[in-house]
Amino acid sequence: MTFPRTLSSLVIALATCCALACAADPKPALPRPITLAAPVADAPEPADFDGLHNVVAYSDGLYSGSAPEGRGLESLANMGIRTVVSVDGAQPDVEDARALGLRYVHLPIGYDGIDDQRRLELTRAVRDLPGPVYVHCHHGKHRSAGAAAAIAVMLGRLDNAQALARMKVSGTAPNYTGLYACANETSPATTAQIDSASDAFPSRWKTTGLVQGMVEIDFA
Repeated sequence: MTFPRTLSSLVIALATCCALACAADPKPALPRPITLAAPVADAPEPADFDGLHNVVAYSDGLYSGSAPEGRGLESLANMGIRTVVSVDGAQPDVEDARALGLRYVHLPIGYDGIDDQRRLELTRAVRDLPGPVYVHCHHGKHRSAGAAAAIAVMLGRLDNAQALARMKVSGTAPNYTGLYACANETSPATTAQIDSASDAFPSRWKTTGLVQGMVEIDFA
């Protein structure tokens, strides 16, 4: 009979396809035990850690700060962070993050503020992906603060005044009026509004135009 042989061939083919799919989309390693205390949501000043600067909690499980450098990714893993959202234009270190159990999402913004669609994309990433979540730009003072403020308001974790206060703790410069609008003018989002945003959650975004210009300025 040929049936057993055909069945065996089918099983082997399915196993091969599964193996190839896993290889094409590697998953983060298991998270580490928490060995580093993260800042609390009402801390009056930013915190620094090994390889991380200007870390500020915007709500329980939502943090803003600088781009990880040196042992920064390891510090995030030791804090229990599960997802890292970069709003910077520079390409993130996805592979090293994955090896530490961290998921990277790359959704860049400029210094002039965040449009409605991007706010929803950022909010959906924080709502849907494993937390705690760390949002970073380059220095951790301006764009990541605006993004974290908008996310916290849209998720109903902070009101506008509270979000504005956290941006001031981050040290956001007063001349970035578009970023402060993220705290002042954002409203809580409905589930349907957040669901309308993309759930692609890219680990690397190809930056162009103004966002790429901000990268060049930051690294000049």
